[in-house]
Amino acid sequence: MKKVMRKARAAAAARSNGNELFMASKFSEASVAYGEGLEHDPYNSVLLCNRAACRSKLGQFEKAVEDCNASLSLRPSYSKARLRRADCNAKVK
Repeated sequence: MKKVMRKARAAAAARSNGNELFMASKFSEASVAYGEGLEHDPYNSVLLCNRAACRSKLGQFEKAVEDCNASLSLRPSYSKARLRRADCNAKVK
């Protein structure tokens, strides 16, 4: 049980750190922070969607679409991931 809580806390801390970096327009660093959170919680649809936002800002639209697809496979009703994927697909085409 302690291990689960530790992983959840680590993922939440990475998300918080990523959010701060994102707000500071440090998209590359934020992407890394969200990725670290995903190492603790690989099924976190919000971390995937947030990393997709970073990748989109960095012009990595294909990678952003992959993250959105992964996020939506975990949470099909996640409208933010759906909208972000559509935006990235429009930029790729």
